[in-house]
Amino acid sequence: MAHHPLARVLRHLRGLLGPNRTGEPSDGQLLERFVQRRDESAFALLMQRHGPLVLSVCRRVLHDPNDVDDAFQAVFVVLVRRAGAVDRNRSLASWLHGVAYRTALKARARAARLRSREQQAEAMPSIAAAEIDALAADPGGSLALHEMRVVLDDELNRLPEKYRAPLLLCYLEGKTNEQAAEDLGCPVGSMSWRLEKGRELLRQRLTQRGLALTSVLVTAGLNAEAATAAVPATLAHAALQSALLAAQPAGGLLPGAAAALAESVLHTMFVGRLRTLLFAVVAVSLLGAGAGAVAYTTLHQPTPPAPPRAVGQPLEFQAAEIEQRVLALQPSPDERKIDRIGWARDLRDALRLAATHNRPVFFFVHVGKIETGRCGGSAFNLRAFALADEEVITLLNESFVPVFANQDDYGKTGGAPPEEKAELARLCQAARAAKLPVGQDCVFLIAPDGQVRDVLIMKLAKPPKLLAERLRLFAAETKQAGGPPVAAPRPLSVPLTVSDDQLLLHLCTRSIGRPHWCEFPAEEWLVLSRPQWSKLLPVGELTHGQSYPINAELTEFLLRSFYPQTENYDAARSRIDRAELRGRLLERDGDLVRVRLDGTLTMKRTFYPGRDDDHLAEAVLTGFLDGDLKHGRVTRLRLVTEQASYGGYAFGAALRSVP
Repeated sequence: MAHHPLARVLRHLRGLLGPNRTGEPSDGQLLERFVQRRDESAFALLMQRHGPLVLSVCRRVLHDPNDVDDAFQAVFVVLVRRAGAVDRNRSLASWLHGVAYRTALKARARAARLRSREQQAEAMPSIAAAEIDALAADPGGSLALHEMRVVLDDELNRLPEKYRAPLLLCYLEGKTNEQAAEDLGCPVGSMSWRLEKGRELLRQRLTQRGLALTSVLVTAGLNAEAATAAVPATLAHAALQSALLAAQPAGGLLPGAAAALAESVLHTMFVGRLRTLLFAVVAVSLLGAGAGAVAYTTLHQPTPPAPPRAVGQPLEFQAAEIEQRVLALQPSPDERKIDRIGWARDLRDALRLAATHNRPVFFFVHVGKIETGRCGGSAFNLRAFALADEEVITLLNESFVPVFANQDDYGKTGGAPPEEKAELARLCQAARAAKLPVGQDCVFLIAPDGQVRDVLIMKLAKPPKLLAERLRLFAAETKQAGGPPVAAPRPLSVPLTVSDDQLLLHLCTRSIGRPHWCEFPAEEWLVLSRPQWSKLLPVGELTHGQSYPINAELTEFLLRSFYPQTENYDAARSRIDRAELRGRLLERDGDLVRVRLDGTLTMKRTFYPGRDDDHLAEAVLTGFLDGDLKHGRVTRLRLVTEQASYGGYAFGAALRSVP
């Protein structure tokens, strides 16, 4: 714990703030620091203060520790995303309690669906057999307190804020009356009666649910639920990283379950605000135009027909489910084992490192981009098998300087520097002079002095055992003692650098059920200019449920790469027969909109370059985008295949904006 990153942040904060509570910034001040300056240490302190409360709620509602962890992380992702809208005059503990309870309920419902468990009566957790035996010894107290525990968060969530906040602060967070009064900005003398009134209201509500509890038992039950246990360091760190990742302008993917939960809760909040706004508009209309006339008109207007629903599409659109399906198609750590190898930046860098560290070079030459999976079959197979083998990875890191090069970059029109092209030409010439089998795809084994010693054809390089044996022999020939990687391993498929006027998109596609070519997915990075992305947004005064076509040229640009891994890795070689994408306005809150996306694709796509076949990529797609009409920006975009096939096999594809 002493060396944990979160612990270091919090120790630094305590050093700045001192050991006493006096003078510490309030929750509102910490939130303001985070919103205005993205002060990560301020957010870490908020998590330290209220993490135990959030965790206790999740543990009361959920049984599975994994679900608890997902819900806990999702709550703080929601806080990051809604930090600017949280009322600074309201208790943050009370706000977080409500979010934690709703998140935990969604996690429980999701778990029930995913695990196909038997539905629990009245959405209340059952008492395990071991608990029943323990409670039977004290039927007058423990059983009643257990039943109170089951419904506690639901009833606390229903209390007026005036009484809920003091109960949460004084009982569940263990603060004194003075500390709670300071947090709430109310006189210390008022805390006693607020607590007494809150306990009585809670007792009455529990009585209505069939729990006949005395005031003493209610107080005992609240004390028993005090969130005094610290959040485990690993969970706190994971939650902090997930939350801060959600706040970054170019963050990576969040954990799938936590991200989906957070998205679902945020969507519910959005709909709630929208309903409140609509109620306010209706109320003003009633006051201004006469209640009777407006009410008559509203009640007797014919209900407009529901917009047509695409075949196979659910009636109720859930962005969280789309988010989860997008995340499910992303590469797993096992599918990106290539990132665990310490690759040199280029051939010249590898030769320099080899001379400096007296190590041989493993130089793989291929066609396409092995780092993204849009590559030829030899590169795909080497990455899928030998370069995913633990022994091969260890040998390359400890005894070699590994490097790879795309032949497309080293040709006459390729983008590699002239010095790089000359170095490759020298190696090929030396290998041919030594009668070694140089090909379009092959592995050069180069001594530390830069001289070619051997060239492996793919038949010898692809099998992990064969390659590992050859690497061991070559390491012994060059007298390698082994050591750490001379180049630090790093992710190879990374976001492109874009300007504020560009939208970065990440595409991931994978074959499903194919005997080969499904060992890992293919990835691409696409960039939209402002004129392009503005064509995704609705124009004019669209009403809820109305649809509009997405620009045909933009649609083709987005969908042209919706095909699985093939030997033919050039998207320009696709022939689009049909590509359609439509948007439908789902929600609008001022200038902020959420649009549903639906589309279809039929595209001729040969598997091998230069060979004709009858393969078609066919897909039905769905997704959503969030936009800001005032600034003409797309803030989030998700598009995923509902059904897709290529050459008789299924495939999946997901397009997402980053961030």
